[in-house]
Amino acid sequence: MPVDRHTLLPLYLSEMAPYNNSIPFFQQLTGINVIMFYAPILFNTIGFGDDASLMSAVITGVVNVGATLVSIYGVDKWGSTNVGLLSWVELSWQCFA
Repeated sequence: MPVDRHTLLPLYLSEMAPYNNSIPFFQQLTGINVIMFYAPILFNTIGFGDDASLMSAVITGVVNVGATLVSIYGVDKWGSTNVGLLSWVELSWQCFA
């Protein structure tokens, strides 16, 4: 069933649209996606052994899942608008500090 474009239009024109669309930009700018993708290679390059670099990548993934669960709890408790604004402020600060 096709989606009527008029039902999605308010999502693009909402007051939160600039913040929600800028979060992926800041993720790319901070380089976290590259670090997560190349984690075993990065850890191996800085001197960890093969097993240790793989275990470090697993630990990084587990921490990422834990942070995601905390974020889900925060969205449920404080609302997506407040958490979105807080995320935007934190990502801005990390990029430009």
